[in-house]
Amino acid sequence: MASPTTALSKDYSLKFEAYVKKKWTAGSIWITTGGWYGWGNYAAKWAPWSTDPSGAYQTSGWVTITIPLTSFLPNNNFYNTAYTTTGTPPTHLSDFSSTATCFMLMNDDGTAVPANAINIAIDNVRIVKGN
Repeated sequence: MASPTTALSKDYSLKFEAYVKKKWTAGSIWITTGGWYGWGNYAAKWAPWSTDPSGAYQTSGWVTITIPLTSFLPNNNFYNTAYTTTGTPPTHLSDFSSTATCFMLMNDDGTAVPANAINIAIDNVRIVKGN
């Protein structure tokens, strides 16, 4: 891998395995970078049910999810009440302030997600070159 100061974010993606055991129909997962002082240097949103024609998302086993690092946008953090869809994505890997990553389930679409209504497992989180 190139040096983080010269490696271009457009050349890398966040990948993880997900198993969505129950139909997912509301809310989203915010994937943020940061640390104990606050999450939100950059954030991406994952809500596959919102683009599915059925309005629901469920897998029959583990699937690989790919989110290009250029999908991460600045000025998002859990202190905000809404995911921000504006801003410039990071140019270099060094633009991320931390290597810590947090996955947060958010009730951000106006429909509350009861704790027992969602069953998602996430594993093998990694940054890879390419898509």
